[in-house]
Amino acid sequence: MALVKCHECGKEISIEAKICPSCGAKNKKHKAKVPTWIVVVVFGGIAWFLYYSFSYIENPGSFLPNCVSAEARENFKKIVDDSQYAQKNKLRVVDVTELREISAGSRPQDQVCEASFLLNNGEKVTYIFNYVPKTGELGFLIHAKPKK
Repeated sequence: MALVKCHECGKEISIEAKICPSCGAKNKKHKAKVPTWIVVVVFGGIAWFLYYSFSYIENPGSFLPNCVSAEARENFKKIVDDSQYAQKNKLRVVDVTELREISAGSRPQDQVCEASFLLNNGEKVTYIFNYVPKTGELGFLIHAKPKK
C-alpha cells in the first residue's frame, strides 16, 4: 500500500484513504478502486458486442436478409405455396424463374426483392418481398404482395 503526505497536516496517509484520519482533509491523491463487478460487466459487454459483430460480418446469410440466396428462394417459394390464392386453387410453385433485388439500403428492412414463379397450372406470377424486423425479437418476417 502506497503512502503519501497529507497536504494539510503533513502526516503520511494511505493513497487509498479518501480523507486524512488525523485532520480530515480530503486526500487529493486518492485512487478510487473500481468495483470488480463493473469491470466484469464492461468487459463482458465488449466481448458480447465483438462476438456478434464478427459473426455478423463472417456469416451474413444467417443475420442479413438477402434477395438472391438459396434460403431466400425457398422462403419466397413457401410463402407463395402457403398463400390463400394458391391454397384455394390447389396451386404449387414449380420453379422460381427470376429472383432479383429491386432496392437495397443500409438496413435489411430497406431491401426489396422481386421473384417470379411458374405455377403447376402454367401461370406465371410475380411477387414483391420485403423484410420486416420482428417486434421485440431477433430476426425478420417476410412481407409479400403480388406485383400488379
